[in-house]
Amino acid sequence: MSDVKVATARLNHKVHDSGVRLLSRARTASLFETHWSTTVKLKSGDRLDLGLEVATRKPAGDLSAIKHPLVGLIDMVNHGTQRQTGQNSMSRTDAVWQ
Repeated sequence: MSDVKVATARLNHKVHDSGVRLLSRARTASLFETHWSTTVKLKSGDRLDLGLEVATRKPAGDLSAIKHPLVGLIDMVNHGTQRQTGQNSMSRTDAVWQ
C-alpha cells in the first residue's frame, strides 16, 4: 500500500463531515498501519462509518510466494460415465450425451 485516506463518512447512515484526520502512519515490510482521530462526539448507539480509499504500490519484481494455478485436461475416452462432448472444448453448448 502506498496510501490510505478517508473518502466518505456517514453518521447514523447520513453523510457527515466527520473531521477525520490522520494522526500517524507506520510501515514495515509486511504492515501498513494508520491511526486516525475524529471530532465527532459519539453518543450511545451512534454509528460512524468511514469509507477508505487505498492506493496500492506495484511490486518491484515477481512475487515468488504466489503460484499460478494450472489446469490439466484428462482423456475421457475410456470413461463412459463422464460427459462426452466430441469437441476439444469445455463448453456445455456443444455437449453430446451418450
